[in-house]
Amino acid sequence: MSLKKKLLLIALIIGILGAVFGIGAYNARSHTPPHTVAERFYRSWLDALKNGGDPLKEGLQHKSTYVTDTFAQEVDHLAKQGHDGVLCTGTQPKNFVLEATALNKDGIHASIDFVADGTNGHIVLARDMRGWWHIDEVDCPANAQEVPIGTTTATTSVVK
Repeated sequence: MSLKKKLLLIALIIGILGAVFGIGAYNARSHTPPHTVAERFYRSWLDALKNGGDPLKEGLQHKSTYVTDTFAQEVDHLAKQGHDGVLCTGTQPKNFVLEATALNKDGIHASIDFVADGTNGHIVLARDMRGWWHIDEVDCPANAQEVPIGTTTATTSVVK
C-alpha cells in the first residue's frame, strides 16, 4: 500500500473515531440529571473564583452550556443592581436535591432545592430539544438579596 493510501486510511479511521466519541459525549449530556447540571455549573463558577477570576466580568453566565439565555440575562440584571444572582448568599451552595419534574406548556422543567448559608434556595431547570438540562431560574434564599457582589466566601468546589 502506498504512503498516500496509508495516510488517507489513518485519517479516515481518526475521523470515524472522532465522530463516534463526539456522538457519545453528546448523548451523555442528554443523560445528565438536572441536579448534576446545577452542581457542574456551580463548580465552574466557584472554580473561576478560586482561581482569582471574576465569573461575572468574564461572562461565564453567557458562555456556560448549563444555563439558559434567560438566566444569563437575569444574572446580568442583578449584577447591575450590585447583587450576585448565582451565589445568592455569598456562600457555597450545597445539597442539590431534585424535588420534581413537570411538563407544562413551556416544556419540561425540573425543580431543585439547595442549601446556602443555612437557608434554602430553589433552582428551576428547563430541558431543551436535545434533552439537555439548563438552569433557567435561581430563587435565592430571602436573605440573599442583601449580599453584594464580591462578598463571597465560597472558595471551594461544590460538595454533593
